[in-house]
Amino acid sequence: MLGLSLETNMALVQELLSLQRLLSRWKLNWSELWSNPAERQKMADTAQYWYEHLQGYSSVIAS
Repeated sequence: MLGLSLETNMALVQELLSLQRLLSRWKLNWSELWSNPAERQKMADTAQYWYEHLQGYSSVIAS
């Protein structure tokens, strides 16, 4: 189990919930998104954003 205190890291919890909702939407519409090159690029850009954004929380998650 991670040593993550949800009470002291509400910002991270909110970020992870937003990411979970996004991934759920992608899963529900995967066929349509993947078949459209513009949407596929948008997903790639969004995934890159989230990767970089969550890197800021890496010390919180690792502790």
